Amino acid sequence: MEGRNRETLAPTQSVPGEETKPPIGSATSSPVSSARKSVGTNRECSSQSSKPPRRVGLSQLRSARNRAFASCLAFLLFASIRVMAGDVIDRFESGSTSWRLVEEDCGLRVIVHQRTTDDHRSGDLSETIQIAAGNGTHAYYLHEIPRARILRDFAPSVWVKASRPHIRLMALVEFPREAAPDGEGAVRRLIRGPAYTDTGSWQKLDFATHDVDFLMLYHRTVQALRLNSDRPEFDDRDAFVSAIVLDVYGGEGETDVWIDDLELEGFIGLDQPLAEREVGPVRQVAWQQGPPQGGGFAEPDSAWQTNGRTSVPRREESMLIVDQRPFFVKMVDYHGEPLELLRDMGFNTIRIDEAPTPSFNQEAARLGLWIVSPPPAGYRVLPDDRPFSRVLSWSVGTRLDQRSATQLEQLSRNLRTSPATNTRLQHADVRTTCAQLSRVLDLVEIPVTGELAWPSGESPYQVMADYRSRAATGAIAIAAIPLEATPVMVQQVAALGGRVPELETTPDACKEAVISSIAAGARGIALRTSTRLDSLDAMTQRRAALARWINRWIDRIEPWAAAGRIAGNISTNRTDWRAVAIDTERSRLILLLPNPQAAPAAGALPELALINADTFASARGYRVTEAGVVPLRQTRSPAGSSMLIPERDVAEVLIVTHDPLALRHVDRAEAPDEALDQLNLQHELVMTWIAKQSNVQGELDLVQAGSVDSNTLYRQALASAAQGERMMFERNYDAAYTSLVSARTSLSQSRRTLVNSAARPFAAPQSSPLCLDIATLPAHWDLAQRLRGVAWQGSMLAGGDFEDLNHLIQSGWTNDRWPHPDDTIEVELTNEDVRAGSLALRIRIAGPNRPLASGTDPSTLRIGSPAVRVPAGNVARTHGWIKIVPVDPLNPPRVWLEDSLGGPGLGQWLPTQANQWQEITFYRGALETGAMTLSLDIQGQGIVLLDDFQVHVARPIGRGE
Repeated sequence: MEGRNRETLAPTQSVPGEETKPPIGSATSSPVSSARKSVGTNRECSSQSSKPPRRVGLSQLRSARNRAFASCLAFLLFASIRVMAGDVIDRFESGSTSWRLVEEDCGLRVIVHQRTTDDHRSGDLSETIQIAAGNGTHAYYLHEIPRARILRDFAPSVWVKASRPHIRLMALVEFPREAAPDGEGAVRRLIRGPAYTDTGSWQKLDFATHDVDFLMLYHRTVQALRLNSDRPEFDDRDAFVSAIVLDVYGGEGETDVWIDDLELEGFIGLDQPLAEREVGPVRQVAWQQGPPQGGGFAEPDSAWQTNGRTSVPRREESMLIVDQRPFFVKMVDYHGEPLELLRDMGFNTIRIDEAPTPSFNQEAARLGLWIVSPPPAGYRVLPDDRPFSRVLSWSVGTRLDQRSATQLEQLSRNLRTSPATNTRLQHADVRTTCAQLSRVLDLVEIPVTGELAWPSGESPYQVMADYRSRAATGAIAIAAIPLEATPVMVQQVAALGGRVPELETTPDACKEAVISSIAAGARGIALRTSTRLDSLDAMTQRRAALARWINRWIDRIEPWAAAGRIAGNISTNRTDWRAVAIDTERSRLILLLPNPQAAPAAGALPELALINADTFASARGYRVTEAGVVPLRQTRSPAGSSMLIPERDVAEVLIVTHDPLALRHVDRAEAPDEALDQLNLQHELVMTWIAKQSNVQGELDLVQAGSVDSNTLYRQALASAAQGERMMFERNYDAAYTSLVSARTSLSQSRRTLVNSAARPFAAPQSSPLCLDIATLPAHWDLAQRLRGVAWQGSMLAGGDFEDLNHLIQSGWTNDRWPHPDDTIEVELTNEDVRAGSLALRIRIAGPNRPLASGTDPSTLRIGSPAVRVPAGNVARTHGWIKIVPVDPLNPPRVWLEDSLGGPGLGQWLPTQANQWQEITFYRGALETGAMTLSLDIQGQGIVLLDDFQVHVARPIGRGE
């Protein structure tokens, strides 16, 4: 567990004697990496077959050795295919199979492959394939066709029924004028078509359903070849489609696929005359379209860029520039999912644990994805950066703090002087107490929340705004937000509660953290995950839906988030809401957030209104919803203007503009299908969380730990969700959105009521991991019952009474100091102000009042405790007292408390009040016998007093030895 919490840096030295890796394959490389397994044809691959399939790669299918076999196979195959001017159709009515396995990288085992009468879409037969697969990315089955011309109207299609989603239709294109590098025939490339989504039902996979036609897909494929290989002379003349390919890989485990009715709409063979002009060579065009630099808005039919090559990402002022335009990072951790699935969820950046292979880099390029990864081992001897063209940034460390500064600077210098790595940016995730590392880094990732997106003593907006105010000028801040519990949190729940339920971030908490981070200046969001996002269990499906929902919200405001200028706060008529303006040239985005630091107002509250929110003449204000935009009621007077916000979500997005392009970007009225899809996503999230809470409330009622108020709010949520569903059926999207927001709000309040009731004895919910999610509340009340009457042992924390300096030193208490040059730090025992006994530990940080330069941290002191042994199955209760005496009201001391069992995710900024002793209590569990240590980071100027820290250990009643 200690290793999991320890900060780490990427390796700084090349591996002695390591072999230099070759650059990425040229444009004439085979369609998939040669390192992956390739398998050949075996029509008898079934459960009765005892012969292993003969293994042949895709690049070998046209070899001289196989030409005679291919011709014979084609003759037999086409005997059951009728060829016409417009289509080629295989009805799969003969007894022989037509599809053959040609390549896989997932340890595939064919269980059944045959024609069957059990299930078919038409006729009497279909072709069925049943496989068992391990971890991998693809399993290609190929169906040869007569050589087809590449035309705009060419649209292959096939009917598929499968037990799992993501089965994909593709077309195999051959380039006869370009020889493959292995000398085995011509270069081949796969053009990817639609994917299967309707699990358990027949679905037509049809290239005609693509947003662009087949000719454009082909042009992009050729352009990708040229961009990746730097060979503009690549000859694509006389190219043709030689086969249809199905990727039947549905993930680890067994996948059943039935195939019927293959059709080739718009088919014209190479030997047939063309009624239209022949397709000429592909011109050099770019493959990304977007708004121009500076965050403006491009018309939908804008011409594509013509730079002809993907540019190297760079920083420019406070923006991240990718492909010559501002870029907002939407990053996710990669755990082996198909990259296309992550792209379709809305992510544009993938974080991986090691440097990308050439094939992984090429796949990311094809999908338009960027990569964050550690630098490759032996990078100093690599000749150039071509194998890493899709690397956005090198990841150089995790959970870094002031102790990492020297080593990080050395690693950064090494990376910036190596030909293979010097063109890429540098990224690390750092502790929020450390801003000085931003002077070295380009992308700084910081956690703005704790476990399950709980605020760790400060709101996400406060965390991000504070860090950006201290970070180096131009450093790009990325907010890290969890989608699920970390392994450390799971271990704590298991140690304290026994059973581990589904632990995941709520949609409300995630949306508030994302919008708050953008309002505070984040140029990217990292949704942190510990497991795959393509599993079929209910929790994974909820997390995947949440990721899609959040990414679509980010897409709506991306021009402002990527390139806007924060104009500051806007006045409101209520202190419990904060409004932040982000400006572009002709529009203003206003993000409306709850302000938890504000004291609750007494009496009835007025409707929320913004004051002087617009800076553009003749501009209108709109509320951005999933159904479109809703005009806001505005009043203007000589004293100023105001906008009334009658309805509110957990965080609101408003736009003030007179630019129709800006309004069109956020509006979805012209895209009702997209609006309905987003509303369906929200409804799916609401209903799954309603079902989850229903189960929890039943368990709480059994132990009399439920709440009348919570049940009332839950029923309101259920009624609002039903109303929202009815409004969607009636296509009244505005009313549906209002009802679904009301359902989420009521459900969130219901959850908060239950959690607050459980956490009431503690200063913060983080004090017990069982108080962070409603699913763990039954375990919380059960643990509370089993701890009643437990005889806690005496304090196991040596020296925690702070009564003897020599005892403190001998026990192993430590203090690490990172002072500002003008400050002094004093650590001593004092009898002037104590909570218990005769002495207390006094920390004093003093210095001149001055604003900190960018990239400079305030003086920091870390107090570390000796280790406490916690036996397996025991619970450790930590208790202590703290008092803060500020000197400079603009820079008061603040204290971050963390323990080694709970890790950073369960750490917190202590909620302290000036000049008052305050109590600290928190609980941790141990699955295995081990040690627990405490650490307190103190920043700011003033005095901090610690006294009577104790750690008691006990085994809950009823827990066996």
